[in-house]
Amino acid sequence: MSRRIKLICLMAGLFSAFYLLFLFRSADEDAALQKPVSQQPPETHGPTQPVPSVASSTPSAAPQTAMASTGDPALASRLEQVRRFVALGPDGVADIIRRLAKAISVEEKTMLCDALVQIVSDAAMQAFANAVLTEKDPATRGAMMAALDATSQPAALELATSFLSITNDPTVLSAVNRTIARMGNADTVQFLTELYAENEAVAGQRQGVLSALSSLRNPQVVPTLGKLVSQSPAAEISQSASLSLSKIGTADALTSLVEALGQLPESRVAEREAVIQQISAVRNPESAALLASLATTSTDLLIQHAASEALKQIPPADAESITPSAPVARPEATTVKLIP
Repeated sequence: MSRRIKLICLMAGLFSAFYLLFLFRSADEDAALQKPVSQQPPETHGPTQPVPSVASSTPSAAPQTAMASTGDPALASRLEQVRRFVALGPDGVADIIRRLAKAISVEEKTMLCDALVQIVSDAAMQAFANAVLTEKDPATRGAMMAALDATSQPAALELATSFLSITNDPTVLSAVNRTIARMGNADTVQFLTELYAENEAVAGQRQGVLSALSSLRNPQVVPTLGKLVSQSPAAEISQSASLSLSKIGTADALTSLVEALGQLPESRVAEREAVIQQISAVRNPESAALLASLATTSTDLLIQHAASEALKQIPPADAESITPSAPVARPEATTVKLIP
């Protein structure tokens, strides 16, 4: 009997030792995961409900990852933790959800959200959205939403745009706009125009749509935005598309603005004024040659003046040796279904 008791005590001692070792190791890992969280704008519309089911085009049986490389040791450690969760595959989502429900620190919640976004499955995207929208602290929501900044998966873009229809929270929408700016495509523009029409009576959501539309910075959407400027029946949509084209600022984008101005009827005064204003606001050095050409050869005096004003704001080093050139050939425009 004494041998059995000694054996039991020995096994209990070994278990305690391994448990203490696990605790110390977890504490060390938590310390490595510490990172500052920037302060977010004050909450105006706190989240109260989970996001509706979000469909992803990526099969859940084959999780994909799009990790960002970094030279920051603390961030590298955090991403290594994320990789461990991602390696679990779709079956690991349930475990991450359980951990997220018990998480207290911002760092742990952020790391777990990173893992969900990198897994990319429908279940992971749904869990991420629910976690963000049920988080009460706006600063923590902002840190959790930053997970979208580290991926380029189409599912992340779909998820970002879906937030526009369910929340007006500026902390969430700030991250949504960053994702749309980086990844937005013709389908995104189509979704935004439809959502704008559907939410005609909801001022807050319509403003979020306009902000997202004006944040687009992907040169691939230039043809789509050009059509939107000249053909959208909604003045605010046309003006937001003009702003995006100006911010993109390539020769193609500038050409789209000029062409849209020629297609807008004289009766659409606000839209025409917006186009002229955005031509004068182009700051991309790539358009310097075209601006010089417009400033000297355009038959429209308003365009001449706007192009001249834009050239004044381009740094001299970028404007040197500029010779007027013909507009750059543009790819065939993508057809967009416009909502009255």
